[in-house]
Amino acid sequence: MYDSRRRLLKAGAGSMLACLSTTAAPASLPPTSAVSDSLPSRTAAPGSLSSTTAAAGTPASAREPDAVFTSDAYQPGLLLHIVLFKYKAEVTAEQKLEVQRRFLALGGSKRAGAASAYILSITSGSQNSLEGVGQGYEQGYTVAFKSAGDRNYYVGKPVVTDQAYFDSRHDEFKAYVGPLLAPQGGVLVFDYAVEAQA
Repeated sequence: MYDSRRRLLKAGAGSMLACLSTTAAPASLPPTSAVSDSLPSRTAAPGSLSSTTAAAGTPASAREPDAVFTSDAYQPGLLLHIVLFKYKAEVTAEQKLEVQRRFLALGGSKRAGAASAYILSITSGSQNSLEGVGQGYEQGYTVAFKSAGDRNYYVGKPVVTDQAYFDSRHDEFKAYVGPLLAPQGGVLVFDYAVEAQA
């Protein structure tokens, strides 16, 4: 398993996306060095939850206007958005499958007036680690974006509140899945811009 991961990473970001993709990835994804070179310098303030100065967690008053912050050209480069769900005990297997179906359907979301989806790919699977450190998370997702702006458009509320600048389908999905998640730590999100690979 680790050898196949290493081969994917050595093949570059474009090949990795092609292997992970549940939706068609563009053929012109920049090579890994171009992705890394296009990433902005990142610095974290002491005690900060964010590693970028203009990350999704930055208050709207301290960042660019929504039109810029959610533009597909804002901070270009491969960005991965990892989401883990921990469900309430009473949530059924059928409900979990419906969550997965709805989440994967977001891969076809388009910006207003766009001809193609802004999400490069979404993959999903159930927890199957043997290491015993899964902390109760049952279902995982990886969403790939070609820029931080696309991720910001996807994330939407509470970061971006103007409906013209966020994906209403994702907002509806969050309203659906929220009541099914465990009250403490029901969701874990980890985003990172691809900076290096082996």
